[in-house]
Amino acid sequence: MRRGSDENTHRRICRKVHLAMDVNTGQVCVVLMTHQGVGDIQVPAALLGQISPDASIDIVGREGAYDTKTCHAAIAARAPRPSIPPREGAALCRQRMSGAAWRNEAITAIASSGRKNWKEASG
Repeated sequence: MRRGSDENTHRRICRKVHLAMDVNTGQVCVVLMTHQGVGDIQVPAALLGQISPDASIDIVGREGAYDTKTCHAAIAARAPRPSIPPREGAALCRQRMSGAAWRNEAITAIASSGRKNWKEASG
């Protein structure tokens, strides 16, 4: 059957697997599977919430899509250093926002030395 035909009533369902891992050992600490209705920005809080409060978290690395207030607040609650590239054309944010200092430092560093250098320096 070709796609789009009347006989083909099956819908494709997207599921995403999100991981939290120890970069030193390569061990996967937390696995979270979500369905297509769960936005990626909701995931960091859920992943960090499943990691033991006694566990040391040094850095949280994500892609630029996670440069949101929700993600920064979730990361700041556990106090690790985020490594999230700000979006293109990002502006400095108010210091009242959780994680604002880290984000503003990244924006300033990218403006002065470039995105590639920031990525190498930030881990």
